[in-house]
Amino acid sequence: RDIVEGHGGYVFSTAGDSFAVAFSDPTRALAAAVQAQSLISIQDWPPPVSIKVRMGIHSGIAAERDGDYFGSAPNRCARVMAVASGGQILLTAATHGMVQDHLLDGVGFTDLGQHQLRDLTAPERIFAVVHPALSPVTAIRSLTTLPNNLPAQLTSFVGREEELAQATKLLGESRLLTVAGVGGSGKTRLALQVAAEASTRFRDGVWLVELAPVAEPEGVVRAVNAVLAVQEMPESSLEEVLIEHLRPRNALLILDNCEHLVATVAALVERLLGAAPQLTVMVTSRELLGVPGEIAYQLRSMRVPDEEPPLEELTAYDAIQLFVSRGEAAQAGFRLTSANAATVIQLCRRLDGMPLALELAAARLRVLSLEQIAARLDDRFRLLTGGSRTALPRQQTLQAAIDWSYDLLSEGEKLLFDRLSVFQGGFTLEAAEEVCAGDGIDQFEVLDLVSHLVDKSLVAVGDSAEGARYRMLETLRQYARERLVERGETEPIRRRHALHFHDLTNRALPHLRGPEEDRWLDRLETEHDNLRQALRWAIDAGQVDLGQSLAGLLYRFWMLTNHVLEGRAWLEQVLALGTGSPSARGRALLGAGTLSMVHFDMATARRDLEEALTAIRQAGDDVLLSAALNNLAIILIETGETEASIKVLEEELELGLTRGDHETAAFTYQNLADLALSDGDLARAHGLLADSLTHARGFGSRILLSNALARAGLALLAVDDLAGAEAHLEELAALGRIPSAPGRHFVIPGLLKGRQGNYQAAFADLQHLALFRTVAGYQQLSGVMREAFLQWAKIELDRDLPERAAIILAAAEKLRSRRRFGHEQRFADRTLAEIKGALSPEALAAAWETGSSMNIDDLIDFCLEAIPQGQK
Repeated sequence: RDIVEGHGGYVFSTAGDSFAVAFSDPTRALAAAVQAQSLISIQDWPPPVSIKVRMGIHSGIAAERDGDYFGSAPNRCARVMAVASGGQILLTAATHGMVQDHLLDGVGFTDLGQHQLRDLTAPERIFAVVHPALSPVTAIRSLTTLPNNLPAQLTSFVGREEELAQATKLLGESRLLTVAGVGGSGKTRLALQVAAEASTRFRDGVWLVELAPVAEPEGVVRAVNAVLAVQEMPESSLEEVLIEHLRPRNALLILDNCEHLVATVAALVERLLGAAPQLTVMVTSRELLGVPGEIAYQLRSMRVPDEEPPLEELTAYDAIQLFVSRGEAAQAGFRLTSANAATVIQLCRRLDGMPLALELAAARLRVLSLEQIAARLDDRFRLLTGGSRTALPRQQTLQAAIDWSYDLLSEGEKLLFDRLSVFQGGFTLEAAEEVCAGDGIDQFEVLDLVSHLVDKSLVAVGDSAEGARYRMLETLRQYARERLVERGETEPIRRRHALHFHDLTNRALPHLRGPEEDRWLDRLETEHDNLRQALRWAIDAGQVDLGQSLAGLLYRFWMLTNHVLEGRAWLEQVLALGTGSPSARGRALLGAGTLSMVHFDMATARRDLEEALTAIRQAGDDVLLSAALNNLAIILIETGETEASIKVLEEELELGLTRGDHETAAFTYQNLADLALSDGDLARAHGLLADSLTHARGFGSRILLSNALARAGLALLAVDDLAGAEAHLEELAALGRIPSAPGRHFVIPGLLKGRQGNYQAAFADLQHLALFRTVAGYQQLSGVMREAFLQWAKIELDRDLPERAAIILAAAEKLRSRRRFGHEQRFADRTLAEIKGALSPEALAAAWETGSSMNIDDLIDFCLEAIPQGQK
């Protein structure tokens, strides 16, 4: 390292015992290499140690990120180093051309000729450095000197470093490695690179046998014999001759594209491995051979970012690397920039990170803009054509690549594959059985058929909380969907799909508040794309009752998982279908009114809830009636219609208590407690709050209990009952994070600590205010958020910061879209009066103007500024 840095070099990576070094001047790089080798050669190593170091030098352009270098130039340099022997320095022609006129003392060069390196791209002319401190020049072990028939590649091997390392390791641990994956996933390219990396381990060579052109089983042995130049013997079969040829040899045999001959290949491989103990076989196929000792490496799609990371981090994703690399080759001047990064990410994501699709899309940059390519991906099978004329026909278009796999399926596998295209975002075995069975597929056959599709890399399987979950790449799903249209089955299968997910949602609804709420909310979130698909079909097909019932069943899920805006849009669409049954329409109107209320659109909420009550009473559904009464009561309280709200709450409470409905009772008692506090009846309020919490605990819902504790704590803070608030807020803090209200269990107890004057402890909790940004409708102040900011203003006032208090209070007033309860308004008025006593009219006016100009993000940021840096 001292020598490198002394010559102006920069060590940018060390892995194991290797150093990767960058220089701006190749002459200095050579001088550093020679000096380092000289010092290593005279070290007095303790016997029996003798250390010899190999070095390679290459010159080219590299991309820098976070102090590291990436691209073809560093990779090429590593390949040159890999073919050197200990004590040697090798140069590429690029470096030799720049240093030959600036010779160092005692340094010369020997031209070793053209050599195929392990990156399999064009051969490289290699020079060996001659110097007294270096080992004598010997022949190097490149792919040019090792026996093999690996073809040179016209394009570089991009990304897949992790996959390459894993597969190479597995090849060293087994005599049979199968690289499996869907067509177009890059199996062959990875296998070739693995073979190149491992080539020095096989004394008798690395041999590629391409089986794609072989149509008949008997052609397999013939193809292998042709590659190995095995001579036929009249008295022996082709297979016997092959076995005798391989029996003594230490070789790697690559059988590429075996899926159409998998049984024949499996039988041959098993016999070869049994007869030739030094033979290793690597297979590429969309399904495994099923031979004893086989190790599988399932090649997945290239990595694509889930979000939009900073530009400098994008090249860490394989799919981005590949598309940009091929795009630069297709269109001079194409580069990844901040202006096109989002489109590149979208394109790579929609193509599932599938290498063949990415390469075909990049090739279109010759005639289309990036935006035009992205816009045409809905018709990707017509867009993604025009691959290399020298490639196999099935590698020239995306359609042909998938046709190859599809045509090898049995009729039952094809039928199920097509029907599975109805699922969006994955599916369970239960869903596949209910939706896809019938009309040619028995329900008990679905498991086996799904298993076959998984084995053939057309369906992927992973784990979920509910067990195994399956998914199709979007490209495969689009292909299967077109086949389903050709069968004329789209409408009946989509109907089954919608009915299945309506049934699932109906089963989930009772559990969305209660001991299993987290599990069921997660399950519906997992199935959200399928639920959207079901709603879309119901609306497009004019299925009034199904659409209204499904959307109405989903409103609570949307509310609790921060999908309120989306839920309102779906409910608006299903209600526009017309008048369905009273039950379905009443449920949809209840959902629409509730989500409108969450977004503080009180006029719309009241209209929908009043209409919902009429339909629900007609349907005779007391559960829905309780929910509608509760939400209508909240609106009446907001509009100041106290007597009307009490009447509605009393009806709701009677319904809840009659049915033993803890949820209804908890909400009703909470609203009645707020009204009691507004009337100044603290004793009655305490009793009602206790009743509310008793029912919330009895219901077993963390969400309901969290809401009840937060509302009770804030209500008591507003009447300065800190001791009463403390009992509730300690329990709230102990509940932990609630997904639908993140930060609540920190922020509300933190406000109490601030009111008690314990500011250090308060700020440790209040830093979590930033989590309020993830709450549904946070752009306006929900009830809990609204009162939280009031309390924060009071804390700033108590800290003798009246100007900050005024700004927070002004912002909270501006952002408030709901009427306060009487006790809350009295607390706000008292706080404002104290602020006026502490500020001049001019200072108050300036602070009020500042606060009134804020949006919710500004207000959150302003509050967080109060927290000392060390506590954030």
